[in-house]
Amino acid sequence: MEDPTDEDFCRVDTNSENETRSELSSVDATGEDVEDAADSTSTPENLSAEEQKERLKWMAELLVSADAMRISSREVIGLRSMKREFREELGSKQGRMQQKSMTDFIGHKSKSTRALLKMSGATLLFAHGGGFCKQIWDPIIRRLKISPIVHQLATEFVTFDFPYHGTKRDESVAPKLHESNPTSLRVYHPAQDVLPSTTAEVQRQVQLLRENYDAKGERPALIGIGHSMGAGALWNAEVQDPGTFDGLILFEPVYGEDDPVVTDKVTSFLVGVTLQRKALWSSRQEAVQYFETLKNFKSWDRESLAAYLQGALIEDEAAGKTMLACHPHIEASLYCHKYLRFMDHELKRPKCSVRFHRGERSNMLFTPHFEHAVKLCPEIYSIGEPMKNCAHLMVLEDPESTTNEIVNDLVKTAPFRKDTPK
Repeated sequence: MEDPTDEDFCRVDTNSENETRSELSSVDATGEDVEDAADSTSTPENLSAEEQKERLKWMAELLVSADAMRISSREVIGLRSMKREFREELGSKQGRMQQKSMTDFIGHKSKSTRALLKMSGATLLFAHGGGFCKQIWDPIIRRLKISPIVHQLATEFVTFDFPYHGTKRDESVAPKLHESNPTSLRVYHPAQDVLPSTTAEVQRQVQLLRENYDAKGERPALIGIGHSMGAGALWNAEVQDPGTFDGLILFEPVYGEDDPVVTDKVTSFLVGVTLQRKALWSSRQEAVQYFETLKNFKSWDRESLAAYLQGALIEDEAAGKTMLACHPHIEASLYCHKYLRFMDHELKRPKCSVRFHRGERSNMLFTPHFEHAVKLCPEIYSIGEPMKNCAHLMVLEDPESTTNEIVNDLVKTAPFRKDTPK
């Protein structure tokens, strides 16, 4: 997607696993204490001061996990009461029985205590914008991987292509160009049914992750990070099925504008610019040179451009040609879509935090509609400061600042947040 100026308007990658915490090393998948099972002769009365301290740490860890599982406040209070009783009864047989009772209670909330204790992990699901591909996130993921915050816990990075993009290239249906108004061209194609198709793809990706979690006995936090079309798809998926995500970080979802004069201008500009783009070259080198010198791509970070071209260009070996995976006519049809809009009762549905980011020079974020969401539900929505010297394509123009924004949001989001309620 190009970014209009004022004049124009007038895979799965897994981070290294966390080290097992020493205070939890004695608890097996059933919640039984491994050391106790191996040594049935040990008695609570013989616990040393250090052992007592370790057991209290164990109880505290279960409480943190209970919060991560979103156990009700009444149940958490009950768990804390059990912890106090355990402290008082430590050194008696009843205290050891309460330890197991605590584990059994938590086990009722998840498939196993071990699965619960792995809730400290996180999966970051990245969704690209219209006309792009999953590789655009590579420069950002590279930076995230060396950020100290993701080394606090097991972090998985997941990217995917939306239909008609990258690996999901599909030209089985020819786009139809309407030129009745030369100053307001339109393209019609199934791809323009953006919201249903992109939301369905997000839901499919989430389902695949859940199946993988179930197979491993893990339930890490799921945080969605999206740009433009992808940001809207993530947001809509959470509204349609609250609780899908544990946090959303959205870079300029195309949302809210309902003035037909404004939306018509935006669509006409984006379609017109996209249709001017070449789609076929004699070699990959020629294609790369074309994009490196194209005016509308000059603001892009060079690493981001290279990452985009890695997924956006494909080879037709039979013809000996290089072409765009998402043909410009199909991309242009995306901009003829209906804008994402929510009623007030829908804006209230998300069960996770939703953070918006915008470019300082962007004309694609219709601010009043986002400010309305923040005012209506400040406990859900918030808007970051404009990213300096960035337009709508900030994730491609400045991956460094984009990464910094993501990190700043992650530190406020469980399980990365250090002050997670206990």
